[in-house]
Amino acid sequence: MVAKLKKFRALIALAVALIVITGVAVSTNVFAGSGNTTLPDGVSASVTQVGGWESNGENYYQLQLTIKNSSSKNINSWEFNIDLPDGAKINQDWCGKGSIEGNRLTVAPLDYNKTIYTNNEIVYGCIISSKKAYTPTYEAVKLDGKTYVLCGKGEVTTEPAGTDTAEEVTTEAATEAPTSSSGETLPDGLTYSLNVTGRWQSGNDYFYQMQLVIDNKSNTTVNNWSLDITIPGKGSFSQGWCANYTYNNGILNVTPFDYNKSISVNSKIDNIGFIISSDKEVKSFESALTVDGKKYEADEKVTEATTTASSTEATTEAKKDEPTQAPTEAPTAAPAVKPTTGTPVANHGKLSVKGTSIVDKNGDKFQLRGVSTHGLAWFPQYDNKDAFASWEDFGANVVRLAMYSDKNAGFSTSNYQLIYDGVDYATQLGMYAIIDWHILGDGNPNTNKADAVNFFKTMSAKYANYDNVIYEICNEPNGCSWNNDIKPYAEDIIDIIRANDKDAIIIVGTPTWSQDVDEVSRNPITGESNIMYALHFYAATHTDNIRNKAQTALNNGLPLFVSEFGMCDASGNGGNNFTEASKWISFLDSNNISYVCWNLSNKAETSALISSSCNKTGNFTLNDLSESGKWFANILTERK
Repeated sequence: MVAKLKKFRALIALAVALIVITGVAVSTNVFAGSGNTTLPDGVSASVTQVGGWESNGENYYQLQLTIKNSSSKNINSWEFNIDLPDGAKINQDWCGKGSIEGNRLTVAPLDYNKTIYTNNEIVYGCIISSKKAYTPTYEAVKLDGKTYVLCGKGEVTTEPAGTDTAEEVTTEAATEAPTSSSGETLPDGLTYSLNVTGRWQSGNDYFYQMQLVIDNKSNTTVNNWSLDITIPGKGSFSQGWCANYTYNNGILNVTPFDYNKSISVNSKIDNIGFIISSDKEVKSFESALTVDGKKYEADEKVTEATTTASSTEATTEAKKDEPTQAPTEAPTAAPAVKPTTGTPVANHGKLSVKGTSIVDKNGDKFQLRGVSTHGLAWFPQYDNKDAFASWEDFGANVVRLAMYSDKNAGFSTSNYQLIYDGVDYATQLGMYAIIDWHILGDGNPNTNKADAVNFFKTMSAKYANYDNVIYEICNEPNGCSWNNDIKPYAEDIIDIIRANDKDAIIIVGTPTWSQDVDEVSRNPITGESNIMYALHFYAATHTDNIRNKAQTALNNGLPLFVSEFGMCDASGNGGNNFTEASKWISFLDSNNISYVCWNLSNKAETSALISSSCNKTGNFTLNDLSESGKWFANILTERK
């Protein structure tokens, strides 16, 4: 964990897009009536209808409830209250817990988003249904016990004509996919496609939900890209996600964010989507992709994706009756091989490094996700099988065993047994284990190099034949240089390990508390295989500045492993920034980077995953976890 670090101002940017594939694409502020509208300075709240349709006499409405906190104080609790038509029910909701009593919808937070920190926001979404039309009569938000009636705050907007009912898409329109024009061929191995993932008609307009996929199987990293798509007739842009959008004179221009600007070799982006419409039924979209300054017109069809609206009237109705799962606030997990039975090690075996990714015994990309102990000498009680099993149940497949390298921080050869025990418990559970030489206060890895040599000589001899052991040889070097200090140390320790263990993955720390991976990528260790480099971040401190370093390293072919991170600031304390943490997880998932969260203890600090009031040392439930622990447990569970 970073002990001292200059704090950078967090740059907050969260775009939440809530999409209904079959329905009316609307974004309607549904405030009505009058009431107390004076929210605290810097705080805003809204209730927005983002979708609506009718099916078999039932009206469906998708609502988005948002609270933004730009004030100087945290909001410690919140609640929404909305009056619905008699008999209304919740079909599904996300990022909160909704309940209906009488005709009053009450929305309460989940544990992980109960507090809205300064410069953060929460977004709750739900799909409700009723046989009666929904006319808002009362909306209120309760912040820290005080109720603010939203009725009359903001502009009252009405839905466009024809939005009461989603008109059926004809069989011909649904089955004949729009196509793009032919143009200059993209470089070998680089492809892009636009997929129609939803289409519907509302009034006189035709709506298309599109997905952009750029797949780079060439031998060159894409450093920048943009897309232009022409919308025929009287077109419009409704909403988009995971990119920047500019619409002008019938052309929608899509440009990347910083985190998805570059596309490494053998990587792709597939989470960019948007909704456009036209007063004409579109049979052909013209599009062009610009890659590193050169424009290529599309040379393949815009196809209907498997999640598209149905091609027959019957299945269209079925999809309306069962609305699709809306996105949650947490980022989408990266695709992975997911066997239905067996432990992680049984299914994936010995791991190795290929390109910038970990691959399993079958050569498939694989991602390690798990937790790190605190210093084993300080919190040895959590070095037990029940503690590890609890996190495996949440979805963890790796545990990191942190052995501080400085005698003043608890290092002793007598504590080797804590490593032995930890590896033994992980092995019994079929989990991977990282043996971490936790340089921190000692700064320069050469300070205690003699101890490091003995440590890794002992560990590599003991675990040479284990498929689940990974070595991390210098946690967070600081106050020293890569070329003169860290790299020579790493090369010597790698030789020590390789004398016993020929092919285990070895993680090498990087300068400035394992942040300057861009510097390392310009002079990496050569002549070795299965070497990775540590990248550490704390989301409330490290934002785009460190992600940009990571992207540069990836562009240069450096394999990264996030062997430690937290959602709080770099001291391990302060408030959690789950917005930035979510952006980090999305970045890591999209680049198949493994990650381990700090720390498995009940220490009274924000980064501790166990509640400070919990005295249990294993068999944890969500109720035993801290705010940080609950958030990360949810991240793991969603990716099981």
